[in-house]
Amino acid sequence: MKISFILVFALLFCGWQKSSVAQIPGGTSINADYKDIEFAKVPSTKMPSLLLDIYLPKGVSAPFPTIVYVHPGGWSGGDKTDVTRHVSYLTAAGFALVSINYRLSGDTVFPAPLHDCKAAIRWLKANASRYNLNSSAIGIFGQSAGAHLASLVGVTANVKNASSGAVTMDLEGSVGGNTQYSSAVRAVADFFGPSNLVEFYKVQAQGSGSNLVGCTIPQCPDKAKLASTTTYASRTAPPFLIMHGTADDVVPFSQSQLFDSTLRTVGATSTFIPVQGATHGSDPTWTKPETQTIIINFFTQHLKTATSVSGDRRLPVSSALTVSPNPSQNLVNVQFTLIQNERVSLKLFNALGQEIAQIIDETLAAGEHERSFDISNWSLVSGVYFLRLQTPTLFHTQTIQVMR
Repeated sequence: MKISFILVFALLFCGWQKSSVAQIPGGTSINADYKDIEFAKVPSTKMPSLLLDIYLPKGVSAPFPTIVYVHPGGWSGGDKTDVTRHVSYLTAAGFALVSINYRLSGDTVFPAPLHDCKAAIRWLKANASRYNLNSSAIGIFGQSAGAHLASLVGVTANVKNASSGAVTMDLEGSVGGNTQYSSAVRAVADFFGPSNLVEFYKVQAQGSGSNLVGCTIPQCPDKAKLASTTTYASRTAPPFLIMHGTADDVVPFSQSQLFDSTLRTVGATSTFIPVQGATHGSDPTWTKPETQTIIINFFTQHLKTATSVSGDRRLPVSSALTVSPNPSQNLVNVQFTLIQNERVSLKLFNALGQEIAQIIDETLAAGEHERSFDISNWSLVSGVYFLRLQTPTLFHTQTIQVMR
């Protein structure tokens, strides 16, 4: 369901409006701290100005780790206001949330929508200090067609031009300028997005990306290949969280299976969570607290880097928490590094955020640490769980899939 913003008041400041209010089901107000900010002008009769909205967290220190949201709509519809269902829990978790518009099919064809998304990333990095955003901690999150574009942003960060057959495309573009900044992001959350348009067409021809590339897929397979996320998977890709319902009748579940497999094959980091029985975007699963917890934990792990302060010097206090094997049935091995003596807590939580077990609660010396524990001790059912490593100066979470 699309949720429209209701403008309560507008304060003009430097060409943009501040503190507009949106309504979500149940009458809850969602405040956009900065609304309808123009991040680029484009040659378009339908959307000549590309706009974004910024939602800031309250009660936490700036600069804020930032999540860019790319709306769904089959590449032909939708709007940045779709983000309202995600604002409350992500800003409460300390993230700034930026929702963007991009040009739609019927107005343009690929790679223009990708250019627009990358223009937004570059604009945010160029203007991060104005809005108290952390330009070094930007992730991207999309659903359906938005997930496809978000994933392309992630896997094509180091790809300027790409070719297939006789077709060559510029994947970065210069929309909005700020080309001295990279459009790379640190993490990608992909919810039920298409990944391989050629395979997508074979399963579901109607609405399967032909509108995106501007031709019927069998007539232009090279264009479809260049618009597919699987084409660009590499070990340098940022970490991915992929979720997809097994009963999705719009974007086949196999699309996420294929993308996850492709990422893992090339050595990239991918956490794939199949959601049994869930359908496409309107399924209530996608707004449940369990799903929100998974999103928060993923972006916390990859965007909130723990640091300690020594004078004017900021020092990393730990390497990332690593878990193996993952998925796991019984014995689990965890590794992490401390650069100073600290009290360490390692806890296991379920997807609802409920504590299952305290694994470590002691002071440890600086250096590398490795611990093993048996998850069969707690009679866990199959599913996704979270390990949280915490000291006075660091906070790391890691997803672990339990198989029974």
